[in-house]
Amino acid sequence: MSIFKKDKPTVNEATTIYKQFESVRTYKRSMEFEKNWKKFIDFVEDRQWSYTEANKNMPKPQHNVIKFAKKAKTSAVLSDTIKMVFEPMETVDQEDIANEAADMLNDATDQTLEEIEQPRIDAEVISDAFTLGTGFSHYFWDKSIVGGYKTLFKGSMNGEVIDPMNIFPGNPQEKDKDKQPYWIITYRDMIAN
Repeated sequence: MSIFKKDKPTVNEATTIYKQFESVRTYKRSMEFEKNWKKFIDFVEDRQWSYTEANKNMPKPQHNVIKFAKKAKTSAVLSDTIKMVFEPMETVDQEDIANEAADMLNDATDQTLEEIEQPRIDAEVISDAFTLGTGFSHYFWDKSIVGGYKTLFKGSMNGEVIDPMNIFPGNPQEKDKDKQPYWIITYRDMIAN
């Protein structure tokens, strides 16, 4: 997946992207997100006492209320399944055709959500959001997906959960995702790819 019109960025494009990446990474470090996220994860996973030097030789009683709260909140959010439903707009003629088209779109949407494992993505994003304070899902056109029996196809929608450490918004202070000047998503890959 590339944001470029060609396969490889020019040196100038790559330099610009790297400078943007460094700018947001510097901001994240100044806010101590990496350090704090580790603490948050440890706290949710019942390692609350590991950060106090004063009591390292004392007993450490634990009753993980946070784990219970996370389960309860996650269940509450996931109990209502969000679904995309298509309905024909006001039609004068050919209402049957419009209803049939809406049904086909509904079936295609259900199939796509099943293929990308949307419930799993939702659960992971909610878990990240509860633990770290934010969660990200990313949807994209995946050219590596191929299939079909009678009509072959190449490419389909896909989705993934992105670790907050690997996403870099153009303006970390802007809450509205649509107003971001750019997004940078980092990941590891083989050089051959």
